[in-house]
Amino acid sequence: MKKILLSLLVMAILVSCQKGNDLASNKSTSPEDNAVPAKPTASFKVTNSFTNGTANINVRELQTLAIENTSINAVSYHWDFDSGAFASDGDNPVVTSSTSKVPADFYFAPCQRTVTITLTATNSAGESSNTSQSFFIQCSRLGAPH
Repeated sequence: MKKILLSLLVMAILVSCQKGNDLASNKSTSPEDNAVPAKPTASFKVTNSFTNGTANINVRELQTLAIENTSINAVSYHWDFDSGAFASDGDNPVVTSSTSKVPADFYFAPCQRTVTITLTATNSAGESSNTSQSFFIQCSRLGAPH
């Protein structure tokens, strides 16, 4: 009888040790391993825009825009410049979009029209958010359209 009890005790210990090893070999997953990226929020400012006493947000014709991308939780960006802007590199090609985080060195012309800039910000999971702002292009030559 003692031999049977001793044998059962040894088997119970061996089985419990094996289960312990199985549990120890499994990888534990922390919440960070399965974290879903935060939703992006697209946001930007044109820091050299002005209101001029009207409800319109204005930018000057031929003035290079100073853009600040204030988006959060994004890894890629797509800018749409409406009917097009001009690059300030001297060659003046028309630019209708950009994938830079902050597009640089472009301006709008001709004046006396409204343009819309749209930013789409995308996170690492492919979720996106967009925002648009419209700007009135004010003439830079003494207010005369050209």
